[in-house]
Amino acid sequence: MFKHKSLNPNHAMKNLIYLAALCLIMFSCKHNKCDCPIGVIGESGAAYLDINRDTSEVSCKIYQNVNAYLKDNLKDYLSYQPISFAEFYPVKSDTANNIANYLTDHHYFDDSVKVKTPKLDSLWKLYSTFKPIGYTIKHKYRAKNGFGAYGLSVEEFRMDTLFNILYVKQSSYLNDDFNSIKSRYEELKANGEIK
Repeated sequence: MFKHKSLNPNHAMKNLIYLAALCLIMFSCKHNKCDCPIGVIGESGAAYLDINRDTSEVSCKIYQNVNAYLKDNLKDYLSYQPISFAEFYPVKSDTANNIANYLTDHHYFDDSVKVKTPKLDSLWKLYSTFKPIGYTIKHKYRAKNGFGAYGLSVEEFRMDTLFNILYVKQSSYLNDDFNSIKSRYEELKANGEIK
């Protein structure tokens, strides 16, 4: 049979402290807080993910991987100031891209031209079955260059399906390009150089 021992108050307190420490460690490991100062994946980007849950976990993973890459590659990481993330898109296989190009060339996505045929519909269904082989996202940030002056950069990060960074290249936001072209057009028009 079991013998009842009287509880030693010091022993009980020691066990309570161990239990509290264990709970704290388990809670902090399970709920690893992401300290992402800006939004990564917006509503439009969430549509590309095959998940029916909050995208904050994915956003956090992308931010952490981008941050780790920049920490290893910037001249002065301590000067890094994230501005925005944009243009999150899936990357599909070459076959899927060829199908998409064919559909685009035949105005399948153009609402003003109603060119829907069984062949094009069939190709669209086939295209829809291709899963992403990775993702891209663009990130705009400021950081000091080798001369100590702040520079503005936009880089495109290519990631695998687990959001690990595969490669990075200089880029620009499509919206920035559009605004720049529009501004230049209005300037030329105001100067009478174009009608």
